Amino acid sequence: LQKYLAEQVINDWMSPATQKRGQVKKTQRLRTFPEYLAVQIQRYYFNASWVAEKHDCIVPVPQELDLEFMRGAGLQNGEEELPKDGNNNGGGGGGATAAMQADAQIVSTLVMLGLAATENAAKRAALAVQNANADMAAAWLMEHMTDANINDPIEEANSGGGSGSGDGGFKVDPNQVAELNMISGFSTEYCQVALMHTK
Repeated sequence: LQKYLAEQVINDWMSPATQKRGQVKKTQRLRTFPEYLAVQIQRYYFNASWVAEKHDCIVPVPQELDLEFMRGAGLQNGEEELPKDGNNNGGGGGGATAAMQADAQIVSTLVMLGLAATENAAKRAALAVQNANADMAAAWLMEHMTDANINDPIEEANSGGGSGSGDGGFKVDPNQVAELNMISGFSTEYCQVALMHTK
């Protein structure tokens, strides 16, 4: 938990407010404490060859946790809150979030490495991390590979809703996924990607 809350430095981060790239420091805290806290263990990581591998380790879990250090204290000295959607000081129309486009370099990297089954999935991953970098987009993609809409076209504010049926809307048959999972022993996510590439 302390590692998760540690300060992170993100290079080449795209600001949704200024549409400029730069280096930022990121910290995470909790505003409120719900009744239950779900902790997801990140089992997979990318090795030097960009191949997903699973951590081989034992994670000890204590009986009780004091999480008070995770409570956020609001804006700190020298910090400014990003403007809300549509409140950009440019003043001309839609907000920065609606106008943001997926970084073409991140999209092509995810597709070329085979991490994204479709270009739509790569675009969705790039936008989810606000075009930060390919590493963060790949990590997001691994966590959301089973999302029902991962390969659906990106909804754009200025789209006329014309072509809704592209190759990005391909849906994998759950029965085929289960069968391949049973035969190969691969995870559900990898079975889905394999079936998408052989459609």
